[in-house]
Amino acid sequence: MSPRTCHDAIGIRSTGFDSLCTPVQCLSSRSGRLANVLILENFSEKRNLTRLHEAWTAGVRPEDYEAHMFQVGQAKANAELVADWLRSNPPKPGSSILFVGAGTGQMFDFISPEILSPYRVTFTDINCEYLSCLESRVKPNAQFQFEILVDDIERSRLRPGFVLAVAALVLEHVDWRLAAATLCRLSLDNVFVVIQENPPGSPTAVMENQPLVGTMSIFREVHPNLVNRRELIEEFDHHHFSIIQSSEREVLYNKKMVGLGFKKGHLKRTGSQENLPRPLD
Repeated sequence: MSPRTCHDAIGIRSTGFDSLCTPVQCLSSRSGRLANVLILENFSEKRNLTRLHEAWTAGVRPEDYEAHMFQVGQAKANAELVADWLRSNPPKPGSSILFVGAGTGQMFDFISPEILSPYRVTFTDINCEYLSCLESRVKPNAQFQFEILVDDIERSRLRPGFVLAVAALVLEHVDWRLAAATLCRLSLDNVFVVIQENPPGSPTAVMENQPLVGTMSIFREVHPNLVNRRELIEEFDHHHFSIIQSSEREVLYNKKMVGLGFKKGHLKRTGSQENLPRPLD
């Protein structure tokens, strides 16, 4: 299977905000005030997601992104978490694996592409320039079948059939519930995600005291949203994927990269106790 790269960028879907601005009756009432608050919050959330999409489609330069990920230690941590999952839960040889939001392929600076040699791999992202960087890393020495595609996890055109779907630090930048549903739809067996957890008192993914490289400074204005671990596990459970493994890596600024592995099918629970796995060392 020959690798394919993109030539035309994905168009950004405009979000119709006009319908959100319908006047709400009884503005003086408590219910009216609450309705207005919900409308504003909905508008703000959708606008932020649109701006995040724009930033990752064309705003953030690949060299700035890679410098940031290297300096903080996230690139190395994410690569190790993915490698740990593949070693402890290896798919059968010949299985199809999907990497969503694969970016520039920076993880291959820290782990060998040979770890994917038994599999057929699909890499996707919304940024063509990032995917070109990924191809330059993978193609020269790849010992596995792969394809590189433009695809948006929030409106994916991929068909189900992957034994494993991987998304590392993707959910913070999209409608994470929609993305989780898509990952569960595409995977026949397992999903592995990496999310970011900050120290208490740091509600946004980018912390105030954190320096940003070049075009990454856009995230002073556009805010990736942290995903609550418990809510994420519950969302996957809703789609009949149960948590079977968790692992962590600490990086700069007291952040943690958290790897969560899910398997299709429910685990039995007794009463209110949740059968959650212990983190790996």
